[in-house]
Amino acid sequence: MKKLMICALAAGMLIMPMHIQAEETKDKGYITIIEGEDWGPAVTKLVIPYTAGGQGDFQVTAVKKAVASTGEEINDQGEVLVNQVYRSDETGNKSDDGNYTTIELTIHPDDTFTNPFYFDMEAFANSWADVTYTITSKNGDTWKKEINRIKEGADMFDKGDHTYTDEEFGDITLQYANYSPKQDDKKNPLIIWLHGMGEGGEDPDLVLLGNKVTNLAKDPIQSYFEGAYVLAPQSPTFWLDNGTGSMTEDGNSMYTRALMDTIDTYVKNNDDIDTERIYIGGCSNGGFMTMRMIMSYPEYFAAAYPICDAMYDAFITDEDIQKIKHIPMWFTHASSDALAMVADTSIPTYERLIEAGAPNVHFSLYDAVIDKSNQYKDAEGAPYMYNAHYSWIYTLNNDPKLDYEGEPVMIDNKPVTIFEWLSKQTKQKTDYVEPDFFDNYGILIGAFAVVAVIVGCTMIRGKKEKK
Repeated sequence: MKKLMICALAAGMLIMPMHIQAEETKDKGYITIIEGEDWGPAVTKLVIPYTAGGQGDFQVTAVKKAVASTGEEINDQGEVLVNQVYRSDETGNKSDDGNYTTIELTIHPDDTFTNPFYFDMEAFANSWADVTYTITSKNGDTWKKEINRIKEGADMFDKGDHTYTDEEFGDITLQYANYSPKQDDKKNPLIIWLHGMGEGGEDPDLVLLGNKVTNLAKDPIQSYFEGAYVLAPQSPTFWLDNGTGSMTEDGNSMYTRALMDTIDTYVKNNDDIDTERIYIGGCSNGGFMTMRMIMSYPEYFAAAYPICDAMYDAFITDEDIQKIKHIPMWFTHASSDALAMVADTSIPTYERLIEAGAPNVHFSLYDAVIDKSNQYKDAEGAPYMYNAHYSWIYTLNNDPKLDYEGEPVMIDNKPVTIFEWLSKQTKQKTDYVEPDFFDNYGILIGAFAVVAVIVGCTMIRGKKEKK
């Protein structure tokens, strides 16, 4: 009997640590890993402190909640497909002796449960949704609580803000994300990215993950510039805001001066930025703001890369064309874009620049925006087709290489991509001379003289008729 009791006690001692370990495992929760994809952010991996199990041993379900600007509450639930499972470290990197298991999720542009953003159609803006996952192992262990969140790529950037007191609009504070290259003994260029309408607000991660902006801080783009600063300012509302919360009707923005002061202050605070190599670009709303900035400050920027820009050509005067024609530019757009229609924006502006003698302006015009990674298909198995407005996907993947007539863009007799080309550009001098006060005064005096002659002749004729 005594032996039986001892054996039972020993068995209990062996079982108890295993039970405690299982309870601890369940209580530790999961780590969410988010990456910027072509369509926006995606939860690509869930990492748990667990070393048992393999492919097919886990089920993942999700609950996604958000509140729309209309007050409507969104509460969606569904299963998330598992792509693969492997042993790893806590950041999701494969490791045979790691103390974690990574559950890699199946992602797709149309999958709502792996997209941590909620896009509000009424406000036309992105925000973070409340997405929670439940991971269940084959033996019944569960993980329901997020204990950490890793934003791959976005974590390479620092965050800051800058306040400018505008003479018309008062204090304006712009948030921004910025990436700094490794310190060296040379001047480094600056790449500026201006976001689209959906990424405004007070959280620069919306900018970095709303489009694949993190690519600007990675190779191959960084290698072309041999290390470049990246600055991604964020509008509190949207760049097209005229100061009333409405879209501009004349091509001006309430943020023009505040953005310029933010850029200039950042440049002055980083004295190794090469002021001869400051490049500005962006998509949609950001494409509009790119054009606005080079027209307002035509001698500051070395080159521009507007994408599906929303600057109506009707807002651009002939004088504006003369002011910016010396600036190297590369437009990217899709002819089927129904939001920023190319016939009203990029095409006529490009053609006017060429007609004005612009020596270094290019235009990659795509028919549509399709997935070129061969990872995503439609129901028929054809490459997935994105909204035709999303031509920034091509630019941020460094795909544009053909000019308006379909010929490759060349430098030194070699074909180049858009960022290879951009890295070679330096600030150009303009031959445009802005009319000064006396020029305008002379025109005004001349006009008055003509009017005076006409009035004088009329008065003399009247006197003769009276006689």
